[in-house]
Amino acid sequence: MRWIEKSPKAKETKIMWNNQQGRRQVLKMELTNCMDCISTFNNSIRTPPALYMFASAAPHDQSKLILTCLATDFYPKHIEMNVTLNNITLQPFNSTGVRPNNNQTFQMRTSVEIHRNEHYECCVLHSNQTFTTKWDGSLESRKSHLAVGLVAAGAAGAIAFIIFVMFFIYKSGRGNERHRLQFVYTVLTKPDGFSGPVFSAVGLYDNIWISHYSNQEQAWKKYSLDVEIWRDIKVMDVSRDWYLHQVNTLANCTSSRCDGLHTLQRRVGCEVDKHSDGSVIDVNAFDEYGYDGEEFISFNFSTMQWMEKSPKAKETNMKWNNQRVRRQVLKVDLKNCMHWISTFNDSVRGPPALHMFTSAAPHNESKLILTCLATGFYPEHIEMNITQNNITLQPFSSTGVRPNNNQTFQMRTSVEINRDEKKSYECHALHSGQTSVKSWVSSELEMDLTFSLIVQFAYMHYVYSERHRLQFVYTVLTKPDGFSGPVFSAVGLYDDRRISHYSNEEQTWKRDHSDAEIWRYTEEPPPPALYMFTSKVPHDQSKLILTCLATGFYPKHIEMNITQNNITLQPFSSTGVRPNDNQTFQMRTSVEINRDEKQSYECHVLHSGQIFTTVWDGNLESRSHHWAAVAAGAFVIVVLCIMSLIYKNRR
Repeated sequence: MRWIEKSPKAKETKIMWNNQQGRRQVLKMELTNCMDCISTFNNSIRTPPALYMFASAAPHDQSKLILTCLATDFYPKHIEMNVTLNNITLQPFNSTGVRPNNNQTFQMRTSVEIHRNEHYECCVLHSNQTFTTKWDGSLESRKSHLAVGLVAAGAAGAIAFIIFVMFFIYKSGRGNERHRLQFVYTVLTKPDGFSGPVFSAVGLYDNIWISHYSNQEQAWKKYSLDVEIWRDIKVMDVSRDWYLHQVNTLANCTSSRCDGLHTLQRRVGCEVDKHSDGSVIDVNAFDEYGYDGEEFISFNFSTMQWMEKSPKAKETNMKWNNQRVRRQVLKVDLKNCMHWISTFNDSVRGPPALHMFTSAAPHNESKLILTCLATGFYPEHIEMNITQNNITLQPFSSTGVRPNNNQTFQMRTSVEINRDEKKSYECHALHSGQTSVKSWVSSELEMDLTFSLIVQFAYMHYVYSERHRLQFVYTVLTKPDGFSGPVFSAVGLYDDRRISHYSNEEQTWKRDHSDAEIWRYTEEPPPPALYMFTSKVPHDQSKLILTCLATGFYPKHIEMNITQNNITLQPFSSTGVRPNDNQTFQMRTSVEINRDEKQSYECHVLHSGQIFTTVWDGNLESRSHHWAAVAAGAFVIVVLCIMSLIYKNRR
C-alpha cells in the first residue's frame, strides 16, 4: 500500500502521494476489483489456428527443402508449434515467433530443413487443444495466396523465383491487410413453450459489430461509431418473414404447429486481401446457408449457381437455381460488396503526423532522449526509425503501435543522443507505401518541454499458460510551439484490444460496442432459460428426438448434457454455442429415445459455476394431445348428460 519512486525526480511526488491515505485506499479497492475481474472473466473470443504447410528449395543444398508450417488466425496468442517426422520433433531451421495479423488474431511460422522424399506433420498446441496437419511431399504453398510449381531441380531461374516467393510470403504476413464484411442471420422455428427470439441478424466488419437487427423495432440499427462504413453500402437483406418461411418449410411446420426446434443460418458478404500500399491482391464473395448445425447450400459467384452441401438441400437447390431474377440481384449485391471492400480503406486511410522532441536522459546529464511521435494514422501498420547521416540509430525504446481515441493510431520511437553534439536527425515513417520524413536539428531546441505520463493499472493472471491483461493507459503532454495534436489521451485495453477510450470532444469515457461483453463483469450474469421438447425421427416411427435448449445466457461458456437415471446419454446432435441478437447466447443438445418408453429425462447445464436442471417426464409427447383428449372426454360426458335430460323430459 505504498508508492515506490523509480527516479530521483519522483521523490517529492512519492512523499505527497503516500500521505494521501484515502486515495491509496480507493486505488487498492479498484485494483482488487480488477484482479477479481480478470481472474474470473471468461474469455469468449477464443479462435483456433488454421494450419498450412508448404516447401521451398534450400538456398545452398539442392538435395534439401525448407518445409514451413504456418498457423494463422488464432487467439489468444500463446501457442506451441513443432514439425515432426515419425513422431520425432525436428530441430527448427528458423521461426518467426508469434506475430499479429491485422484482424486482432495472430500467426506463427516454423521451418525445418528436410529431405525431399519424406512425409512430415505439423503439430500445434493452442488453448489446451492439439491441431495437426500433414505434408504429403508436394511443393505447395499457402492456399488462396499463391501456387508454386517447381520446374527442373537445380535450374537457377526457378530457385531464384522460389526464394522470391518465400520472401513475399514473409512480407505479406507482416504488411498485408485482410478485411471482411459479412452479415450473419439466424432464424429458428418456435416449438411450444419457447419464449426466446426466433430471428437475429448482425453485420460485422473485420469481426467488429457494425449493425444488428432489432426485433422490437423490426429494423436494422447502425452503430454511430462506424458511420464511415455506411457511406456506400447497404445491408444485403431480404425480409424477416422470408427467413421464417424458409425454416418453417424445411422443418415441415404448419401455421399452427411445429415439431421441435430447427435452425437456419446464413452468412453472406465479401473479403479482400491487400498489400500495405492499398493495392488489391485478391477479392471474393460468399453466401452460405446452414441448417440444424450442418452445411446446407452455398452460392458460387463465378458460375451464378447454387450448390447443395447436403442431401437435404436437393429440392432447395433446384428451386433457387430456377429463380433467375433472384440470382441476378444477389450477384449485383455481392459485386457491389466486393467493389466497396476493395476501395473502402483507401477512403479512410490517414497519413501520420510526425513530431520530434527531446527529454533528459534518466541517469546521464550528458545525454538526451530524442523521440519521434507519429500519430493520427490509419491503418495501424507502420515502420519507423530515426537516422543520422542516413544511418539508422539503435532505438532506446519504442511504444509499438497504440490506439488513439478517434480510431486512428500512434507510435513513438526514441534514441539516446549526446547533449552537446550539434547535429541533425531525421525520423522516417513508412506507412501505406509512402514515406514521411521529419527533421530535428539540435541547435534549434535545447529542450522541448514535453512531459509524458503513462499510468497502467494491470494485473497478470496465468491460466493454462495463457497471459491476460486488463489495463488503462493515460498519456498527457505539455504543448510546445508548433504542436497541434491532442495533449491528453486515454484508452482501456484487454489483451491489447481496445475496449474503451476517452473522448476529448465529449470529455467522457466511451465504451467500444464491439467489446461490450467485457463490461458484463459489473453486472449479474444472466442465467440460461431451459426448455425440453421432442420431435419425430424422420425414418423411424419408434424413436423420438429429445432436445434441450438453453438460451438467454451470458457469458457464452456452458456445459450441457441430458441424463436418464443419472446416466449421461450420448448426444444425437449439438449446435454448439450460438449468439442471440441481444448479446446473449443459446445452445441445443439432442438425444434419440424410444417413443414407447414412459421414463423421465433431465437436462443439466453448468454455467458460471452454477448448475441448472429441467425435467421432461416422458408422459407427454405433446401437451396439445393431452388437453385435446381431456376436452374430448368432457365433451362426450356433457353430450350424454344433455341426451339423458332430453329423454327424461319426453317421458
